[in-house]
Amino acid sequence: MDDLKKLIREIPDYPKPGILFYDLTTLLKDGKGFHDLVDKLCDHYKGSQVDIVASIEARGFIFGPALAYRLGAGFVPVRKPKKLPWKTASVTYQLEYGTDQLEIHQDAVQKGQRVLICDDLLATGGTAAAAITLVRELGGDVVGAVFAVTFAFGSGLAGLGGALGAEILGLDPTFPLKYMIYFLIVVTVGGTSSITGPFLASILLGIGDVAGKYYVPKLGAFVIYAIMIVVLLWRPQGLF
Repeated sequence: MDDLKKLIREIPDYPKPGILFYDLTTLLKDGKGFHDLVDKLCDHYKGSQVDIVASIEARGFIFGPALAYRLGAGFVPVRKPKKLPWKTASVTYQLEYGTDQLEIHQDAVQKGQRVLICDDLLATGGTAAAAITLVRELGGDVVGAVFAVTFAFGSGLAGLGGALGAEILGLDPTFPLKYMIYFLIVVTVGGTSSITGPFLASILLGIGDVAGKYYVPKLGAFVIYAIMIVVLLWRPQGLF
C-alpha cells in the first residue's frame, strides 16, 4: 500500500504543536487512490460472509458505505449520543481524559449477523473497542475491523486485536520510520563486526512482522523483537 500512503498529506503541528496530522482528503480526492483503498480493504473479505458494515461517527461514514456496497452488505451508523431517532443501545468508554459514549439502534444488528467494524483511523483503539462492545451486545458476530490508517506503535493495535480476535487492516503511514528504527536496532545491537548478527536480526524482524499480522497485531512482532535483542546482547561465544 506504499503508493496509497504517498497520497496522504502530513501536516505538522495540527491541531496543536507537536502533533503530526495525517490528512486523508488528499487520498479521497484521488479517484484511483480512493478506489484502490476500498478494494484493498475489501479484498481480505472476498468469499467471506459480511452482513453489516458498522461505521463510527463521523469520518468512518466516508468509508463504511463504500465498503458495504463493495461487499454487498448493509450499512449501520454508530453515533454520538442523541443523534439516532429510535431506541438505542449505548456504551461508555474511557478517553485519555474523561469518558465518551457511542450509540446504535437496538434493531441495527440481528443475532448472528456477521459485522465488520470500520473507521477512518486507529490510534488508541478505545472508540473501535466500544463499537465492538455495542455490536456484541446486540448479538452480532464481529468478523474484523478495517481502518484507512493505523499506527504501528499505537497501543490500539495490540489492545484492539486482543479484544477482537480477528485481523485489523489499514494503511500504516509510519511504516518507513518504523523500519529505520529497526535497522538502527540491528546495527547497534547486532554489531557490524560479524555478518551473522545483523542477518539473524533481519530474519527475526521479518518473522515478527508476519506473526504480528494475525489475531494480536504487532504484539507477536514485539515479542520476536524482544527475543532478538536478548539473543544479540547475549552473543554466546562462537555463535556470531
